[in-house]
Amino acid sequence: ESDYSRINLKDNADDIIKKIKKAKTDSAPIPDNQKELKNRPEALNLLNIYSHITENSMSKVLQEMSGKEFSYVKKKLSESLVEAICPIGKKISKLMSDKVYLEGVLKKGKEKATIKSEENLKKIREIVGLL
Repeated sequence: ESDYSRINLKDNADDIIKKIKKAKTDSAPIPDNQKELKNRPEALNLLNIYSHITENSMSKVLQEMSGKEFSYVKKKLSESLVEAICPIGKKISKLMSDKVYLEGVLKKGKEKATIKSEENLKKIREIVGLL
């Protein structure tokens, strides 16, 4: 699959903007109701993403975007995605470069898994009659 088919959490602002600009759309302006979006899957997709990222209902999004061209929609969507995703990507990069932190997480996970597996083995031995 193309990397342009999705927005990754570690994408930087330029990548997000580029991906949204390349998103497939049609030439008709944004309608003012959801019924007209039924046969426009690309428009519906972008507006759904915008609705979710801005935490607004689709009807509110359509009010805001009605009659606008997709260049406007894509600009607003890009801005919202950059604002929401870039801080996450920066945090991921920071955590991934902190080897001491990662080793600590792995050690804690190993300890929890060991305790749980010992409990499970004890139950199994009791059920099978080995204890």
